[in-house]
Amino acid sequence: MKHKNGCCLFSYRIYHSLIFRFFVFVFCVFIPFQLILVYIIERLRPYFNGQPSGASAQKTLVPMSVDASEEVNKTSVTVPAPSAHDDLKGITGIGKKTQDILYENGITSFAQLAKMKVETINLILETTGSRVKADQSWIDQARQKL
Repeated sequence: MKHKNGCCLFSYRIYHSLIFRFFVFVFCVFIPFQLILVYIIERLRPYFNGQPSGASAQKTLVPMSVDASEEVNKTSVTVPAPSAHDDLKGITGIGKKTQDILYENGITSFAQLAKMKVETINLILETTGSRVKADQSWIDQARQKL
């Protein structure tokens, strides 16, 4: 059976069907576009992550405050031992998770906690997603333990 333009009626129906058009769109437009986007994103990823790529990955980054001619002594960084931390859980209202948050933010002793303001402690806790709220009793208890 022939269509009016001389083409086979079967091929005319296939060409003009929605399913055929969908597959043409997916395989000729959508997938190549996705592949191009993935290629571009992968090429630009080091610039957004702040990490060098390729041959420059072997280079060592020097902080801006250090003179490039000055060699950085990597052994000068000292991390306090876990035993150097005071047990902040001894204060009413501070649990294990809150203590870990305070440790991660550099508050490791009762002396540091006693010098802080309640607002500063609450700001630290809020930025880390904790629902615990500090009050003046934490500072008072830290002063008593000194």
